[in-house]
Amino acid sequence: MDNLTPHIDNNLDTGRKFIFGMTDQLYGDWLDDVQRRYNEDPDDQTTLFLTIYRTHSALIVGGDWSYRTIMDNTFSSAGREIFDWVIDYPDMDRDELEEIARNSTEGIIEQAGQLGIKSTAIEGVVMNVAERGELAYVLDADKRKIIFNPEFNDDVVREEERRREEYPDQTQLVLGCPAKFVPSTLYPRGSMLHDLIRFKASVYTEIYLATHNRRAFTEKS
Repeated sequence: MDNLTPHIDNNLDTGRKFIFGMTDQLYGDWLDDVQRRYNEDPDDQTTLFLTIYRTHSALIVGGDWSYRTIMDNTFSSAGREIFDWVIDYPDMDRDELEEIARNSTEGIIEQAGQLGIKSTAIEGVVMNVAERGELAYVLDADKRKIIFNPEFNDDVVREEERRREEYPDQTQLVLGCPAKFVPSTLYPRGSMLHDLIRFKASVYTEIYLATHNRRAFTEKS
């Protein structure tokens, strides 16, 4: 990321594109490895997970096998997550940023676990909010964590009601969040979702510190 500028908004956009490429590659490499394992041993019980998941995902979208799975969308769209809240906080150091990232992880995973109509409604509101140039995620200064902007909670309720009748998932997504349930047998380091959150947090921390020329003064020994 050699094209950083003194402007945090441009740099955050650069970070989002960087994360998009890296996470898309991460998912693609992982999927290729699972496919390789299946080709070597079709009876490998762990690779049956992927077959079951793909079947389940196709049923959710009305049996359309050409439609991208929820897992595809989870990883390939990860770079769209909004972290623009830091624009309003120009004087934070590394310790503060990392504390906020740690505190926010639980909430992000909780939201992922709600994958279904509520998560879909939030996604729709986030996209609309971002297009208007408003902040979909803000810092709760008291709790020191990033939260969904409460100003838009009513919008989420309205969006959920608007989508409910035609929403294709009538299965209650029994498999839960795909990023969350990737097991260690398929992903040796544990949960892909945890890795992705930590990776994004580290990218945005470095971008923020570099933008504000604070990296040299906040680097941990």
